[in-house]
Amino acid sequence: MKILQFDHIRSALHRYIFSMKAIRQSVEQTCEGRALNVFASQNQPAVEEARNGLNPAMPAFFFPLRPSF
Repeated sequence: MKILQFDHIRSALHRYIFSMKAIRQSVEQTCEGRALNVFASQNQPAVEEARNGLNPAMPAFFFPLRPSF
C-alpha cells in the first residue's frame, strides 16, 4: 500500500483549477490509474480521467440531470 503525501500549493483562485501550472503538474505527477474529475472544464490534466460536468459545452463523459429551480 502506497502512503500518500499531501502538499500545500499556494495559488490564486481561478475559475479553471488546472489552468494553474503548479496544481496541474502536481496532479499529473501524483495520479496513478484513472482519476475522477468531478468539475470538468476547458483545461484537462494529462492523466487518464473520467470527466463529469454540468455544462454541456465542456468536454465531459457524464452530464447528470440538472435540478430546475
